[in-house]
Amino acid sequence: MLHLLLINISENHCSQIIKSIETEGFNVDYLILENSKEVTQELVDNSYWDAVILSEDPTSFTLLPTVAENFPGSPIIFFTENLSEESFKRALNQGANDCVSALDLYRLPKILQRELSTTTSKFQEETITNSSELLSDILNLSTENVFVFDAETLTCQYINQTAKDSLGYSNINLEEITPSVIYPEYNIKTFTNLVQPLLEEQRKSISLCTNIVRGVGVIFPAEILFTKISYDDNSFILAINKDISDTWYKVRKLQRQREITAKYLNKHKQKEELLVNAAHDMRTSLQSIILSNKLLFDKQPGDFQEGFSKFQQAIHFSGKHLLNYINEFFDPSNNNETSKNILSDSLDLDSFAQKIYLVFNPIAQRNGIDFHYDTSSLQQSYISTNQTYVKRILKNLLSNAFKFTNQGSVTFNIFSVTNQELANIPIDTENAVAFRVKDTGIGIPKSQLKKIFGRYNRTKNSKEGTGLGLDICQKLTKSIGGVLQVESEVEKGSVFTLYLPAHEKLSDKSLQNQQTNIEEYNLNDDVPLSHKNKTILVIDDSEVHNLAIKEYLTYTFANCIAVNTLEKAYQVLEDNHIDCIVTDYVIRDTNSLNFLKQIKNDGRLASIPTVVYTGKKLSDEERNTLLSYANGIVKKSYGSYDILVNTISSLLKQDSSNNYLFSD
Repeated sequence: MLHLLLINISENHCSQIIKSIETEGFNVDYLILENSKEVTQELVDNSYWDAVILSEDPTSFTLLPTVAENFPGSPIIFFTENLSEESFKRALNQGANDCVSALDLYRLPKILQRELSTTTSKFQEETITNSSELLSDILNLSTENVFVFDAETLTCQYINQTAKDSLGYSNINLEEITPSVIYPEYNIKTFTNLVQPLLEEQRKSISLCTNIVRGVGVIFPAEILFTKISYDDNSFILAINKDISDTWYKVRKLQRQREITAKYLNKHKQKEELLVNAAHDMRTSLQSIILSNKLLFDKQPGDFQEGFSKFQQAIHFSGKHLLNYINEFFDPSNNNETSKNILSDSLDLDSFAQKIYLVFNPIAQRNGIDFHYDTSSLQQSYISTNQTYVKRILKNLLSNAFKFTNQGSVTFNIFSVTNQELANIPIDTENAVAFRVKDTGIGIPKSQLKKIFGRYNRTKNSKEGTGLGLDICQKLTKSIGGVLQVESEVEKGSVFTLYLPAHEKLSDKSLQNQQTNIEEYNLNDDVPLSHKNKTILVIDDSEVHNLAIKEYLTYTFANCIAVNTLEKAYQVLEDNHIDCIVTDYVIRDTNSLNFLKQIKNDGRLASIPTVVYTGKKLSDEERNTLLSYANGIVKKSYGSYDILVNTISSLLKQDSSNNYLFSD
């Protein structure tokens, strides 16, 4: 459909014009405007026409420049009755594309075909040009660096403004740019190999990450996307270089956070292992205490004295070990099992064996297991090592032995290692002592022998435990320079042997004289006569502890009154003459500081010496504050009962205004 605008042309000529055009096969849609007002309105409406035909009257000549300006894409044909050279030139000068007269209308269809074809080509060229300019503007505004390289020569064909700014280029010849600006590892061979899958159409795109150097020398991480573009039988490599600094920094931040989290989880896991180890060790001592007490209660009155000393010693040593372990456990300096600073002291081997025997013998009796120990093959009595670690290792091994032995025996031997045996042990020492635990239990399959020292590993027929015990034993063994080995056979039993360096010989008699086989304690020490008429007030919210301390203090002092609340303590002070007050620091979710202040501010009670007997680890500030009102502080620990008695005795002998700090 040809849209035709006719201006100031008579009706007769219009019919001739339309007929001549339709004769050549055009379908014509036309509009006739007869005056300048109508033409002006049409210009305002800014309609589109494929062609405009104007008459030669003066009005049309006046409108010709305006029409040409407002319809730049529409060819304008000047129509006249008789075409003269003067009118032809005039029309062309005013913006007409061609002229035709009423006498040669046969030319009009050809003129229209020519002009319309030319206009279409120009329009397409302008469209392409405009699109190219638009695309270039868009690429220049892009935040990514864009490059186009010839796929054959690898010469740069295009670079956007963002890339120029990023690389520090202002005026640059494209031929000077090579792929090295975006691919630092560039050489012709490596780059060709890189993009070869694109050129052979094996892949649609290739993406890689690398570090790009900006013009100012700053290095930034980038992701490069390569794609192939084909145009007019030519191939190009489009490279889009995206700065991923923000993403990279986020990834690094996430990695650092993961490292921090991993450290936290590792620290948390170490604490869990420490707690498991603590529970395992304390459970053994508690079980020994409970069983020894049960065996004492089960004895008939007639044979009560039989075995009493043995059970008494078992309870004593188990309790001592448990208390020492708790003190050590809550000492922050000892909470790292793999600490490089391992404290060593002299270990009396025979005494150690007897103590271990006393702890586990009640368990053996309960289970009907034959249990004995032997140190007769020892050629020395002492070694220098960390006693606490050795205790933990042996108690763990013996606990496992009793756990997996339903009948038969468990033996515990300490012996000096022969030179022949020492040659087969991976330990750097000239002399060694071995601690061997042997049982007749269920045994361990050979396939699992190499795994049992791994964390969280248990034998398949084990229904109890966490799998941490032997792992901890192995760590402790290495920390004190030892070697832990195992031999086992299913249904016949297992043998665990701990080898430790031995640096001290039997000839060192001074060490022997400093040790006794078994520590014994006696509650019937000589009591000063001056204390027989003294009354001690004890305040502790643990009734069990009150019972024990009351019994202990009455061996030294005439009377001991124990209460579990501060209210009861005030009442006792009202009704009785008290020579010394012993109070816990924490009593029923409060502390005794206010109580001590009231004692010191009460003229009637101010002269009574006071002692704080506590298991709490006091800060320097707490200790100094307490010493402003109390005369002494004693920390609850093994042997602290004796320290408490000595503290009270000293305060009763001296002026109560003096302060004594015995333990913290």
